[in-house]
Order: sequence, then C-alpha cells, then structure tokens
Amino acid sequence: MFEQTYKIEEYEIANVEEIEKSMDVEFLERVAERFSAMQEDFANTLHRNDVIF
Repeated sequence: MFEQTYKIEEYEIANVEEIEKSMDVEFLERVAERFSAMQEDFANTLHRNDVIF
C-alpha cells in the first residue's frame, strides 16, 4: 500500500472548495500514473533482490 501526501500551505488555497475544485481529471490521472510507477518500481526491486513473498 502506498500513500501520497501533498502539503498545502494555508496561503495557497483559501478554502475546502478550492481544494476540491483543484482535484480535476488531469490531476487525478497524473496521481494514478505516479502510483502505478511506484508499484512497478517496488515490484521490480523485490524481483531484482530476490525478496519475493
């Protein structure tokens, strides 16, 4: 399981609605791609180092 945290300063977004508005399709697709790459990298290192469970 992976977790990604975006640290947002108080001055960057005025309210929750702005955060929700920012979660558009392009952003969510990029996040999904990032998680896929993270999973692939992790699986590759397990295989490369014979740490398969």
